[in-house]
Amino acid sequence: MILRKKTRVKMYRTSWHKLTLFIVITSMYSKGVHAQEEKSDCVIKLEQAQSKYNQGRIQDIEPLIGDCLQSKGFDKTSETQALKLLALSYLFLEEPEKAGETMLQLLHANHLFSINPAIDPSEFINLYEKYRHDPLFSLGFLGGLVAAKPIVIASQLNSTQDLNNDNRQKYSPLINFRVGANAEYKLKEKIYLVAALNFSFVKFQKTHSSTRPITNTSTAGVGFEGIEAQSSIELPLLVQYHIAEATKLTPYVAVGVAPQLLLNASYSGETITNTIEGSPSATSQNISLTQDRNRFNLNIMAVGGLKYKINEGFLNIQLRYSYGILQSSKETSALTPTNPNLLWDLNESSDGFRLHDIGISIGYTFDIYVPKKLR
Repeated sequence: MILRKKTRVKMYRTSWHKLTLFIVITSMYSKGVHAQEEKSDCVIKLEQAQSKYNQGRIQDIEPLIGDCLQSKGFDKTSETQALKLLALSYLFLEEPEKAGETMLQLLHANHLFSINPAIDPSEFINLYEKYRHDPLFSLGFLGGLVAAKPIVIASQLNSTQDLNNDNRQKYSPLINFRVGANAEYKLKEKIYLVAALNFSFVKFQKTHSSTRPITNTSTAGVGFEGIEAQSSIELPLLVQYHIAEATKLTPYVAVGVAPQLLLNASYSGETITNTIEGSPSATSQNISLTQDRNRFNLNIMAVGGLKYKINEGFLNIQLRYSYGILQSSKETSALTPTNPNLLWDLNESSDGFRLHDIGISIGYTFDIYVPKKLR
């Protein structure tokens, strides 16, 4: 009786294993059949066209895939393969005009298409080289951080503390931002012309401290601390050189000039002075400096950067140094500012200075392709 039960259990397990195996095989077969059913007619025709090309039956290719190309029955990868196959067939059938039209269609369909010198026929390579396949120009945007600091002109030390034979005020850069759009145009191999439109917002801090006697035996700290802010737009024009043009990474350097228009300038400061009673008094104000600064300037620029290829464009990272050639402050406003409170309430007047800045930016630039026949 026990032996009979064991035999039944064994037979049951064997049957279960066979059923499981049958289900797995049936499922795999069904998936394979379903995948074949999902394959479009155009993809099947493309496979047949490739087979006929390999067999040398060139004349059969256009009838197979022509309708699918006209009806947009391919995805991008299949369309590229089909157009290349069609262009090759026209070349071997000695129909150069149709081959050229198909090559142009191929370059419009896939801007990143490139030849393979190792396997592509020389006739196809020569046809490819007759058409512009590189980007015509590039458009992009950049944004990042910038720090600016005045370069004081030695002959124009006009600050009130200097006039009183006091210690020099100090200038410190503050980190702010710059954003903009840019365009690149290839002049020749590795050399590009770059034009941009940027908005910059920069600040720098001015500080001064000293001591003043309160009584015969004690002194008090006096001085001021303020921040000058400037916003401007600029139009950089640079010549860019690609140090190396790898498949993905391209380091570059650039030099150029940037005409600049000042939009707004202001000073927010606080000063501490001695009162008649001998105790310190604090005064703070926010004063416009727009009329006390030159509205137009010209910067010279040096840039180093790195481009990383992404699809039909590239990630752009750059480090930039800019130096103002013209004086930022008006010499006539140094001791007679537009708002006299700057001088009398804040104990401030302007040294003559130029601005220089350093910044780092990151952005994305996308290529604009306009394929056409070159010759």
